[in-house]
Amino acid sequence: MNKKTEKNHFASFSNSNWTNEDGLLEVKNFVSQQTGISISNLNRNSSLSEDLGIEGDDANDFMQAFSKTFDVELTNFVFDKYFYPEGAFNPISYLIYRKLFRRPKLQHIPITLSRLVEAVLKRKW
Repeated sequence: MNKKTEKNHFASFSNSNWTNEDGLLEVKNFVSQQTGISISNLNRNSSLSEDLGIEGDDANDFMQAFSKTFDVELTNFVFDKYFYPEGAFNPISYLIYRKLFRRPKLQHIPITLSRLVEAVLKRKW
């Protein structure tokens, strides 16, 4: 299925009339198509980063496709709050950096499928 067909499929539903469960089903379908992970392995608490391993450039591509597919405005989406940059997270270097400079552990806000559904229903991040 090409990207144009995907967008048309999801856009054929009126987001304003979706229930939370409708949105979850559509988001699960989208995530499955983007990642190749079976829908049966996805739930509302699945985290893009921690559970699905989406980081860096893949995360950027995913969020752009999500925005286009569901017509979600990402103006207020700050990538670094949710994801590590591509190849930048080396656990050994990170631990050394924290020890040398006494920095607190980096915390990113997890993006769950529930959070994606919320954005779809609001049409903005």
